[in-house]
Amino acid sequence: MAQLRVLNWNLDAYHFDEFRLNAINEFNRPKRDAIYEMIRSHLPSEDGTLPCIVILTEVPILLLDGGPDSLQARLGQCGLQVHFHRPAFAARRQRNGVVVALSSHFSPARVVNVPESLSNLIDTLILETALDGVGHGVLFALRPLVGDCSAQDYAKRADGLFGLINEVVRVSRSHGADFVLGAGDFNHAKIYGDADASWEVSEVRKPYRGKYQQPIAYQKIKTELVRRELALVTPRTNDGIRLATSIGEHSFDHTIAPMSWSLTSSRYIECSNASDHALQVSDFSTAVES
Repeated sequence: MAQLRVLNWNLDAYHFDEFRLNAINEFNRPKRDAIYEMIRSHLPSEDGTLPCIVILTEVPILLLDGGPDSLQARLGQCGLQVHFHRPAFAARRQRNGVVVALSSHFSPARVVNVPESLSNLIDTLILETALDGVGHGVLFALRPLVGDCSAQDYAKRADGLFGLINEVVRVSRSHGADFVLGAGDFNHAKIYGDADASWEVSEVRKPYRGKYQQPIAYQKIKTELVRRELALVTPRTNDGIRLATSIGEHSFDHTIAPMSWSLTSSRYIECSNASDHALQVSDFSTAVES
């Protein structure tokens, strides 16, 4: 049994274009410092004695330049081993970086290659590692790529999300992993109806009929994960599950964890001077079968 904190944050680089003349100003020193301080202040312990995973999506390429002010350097100063994926130069106008940083309680991680069939549908990173007292696990970060918000676009988002989840579960089973854990922005758009209900109930599916996001509906994601003995962790706000944003009521980011783990708490924390997305902080009591 171990206590584990997962920090999940989308740094909101979707509208960021590193080729613009003012690109550096988009993530200038004050904004970078706000990002780093937000992460550092929500690590579970200053001395690193408690396990932690930091999962970041939509990371601007400028923050992964490897310099002294990069994410690799700044998170390394917090005692975290940092793994990241940078898109190829030709794809950077549409794609962003992904980061998974692990506390010293994890063994050195190995990157798992994403099948080519998924590589054009998601920004992602999959790692194999082990956690003291818990066992061997597969960790992943993901963000389905956003297109023109057409029906075809939402179908591609669903293919990316469910395709990656299937790949992660396959890898975990083939390697005898004890747990699977992931997080990110699933880009499923607005939640309709009862968020806690099963997708198998016809009344739950009804509000999504005719909506482009039906293939990647929140309840569908949740139901598919339960079939794989995984839980979808989405914090409630004062108004329920949804977050009020400039484009409507959405719940942006989520964490996926084993159903056998006990969720102690999960909450969204705003940091408007760093990202339009809230940081998700989730605490678990972990266990594996003996």
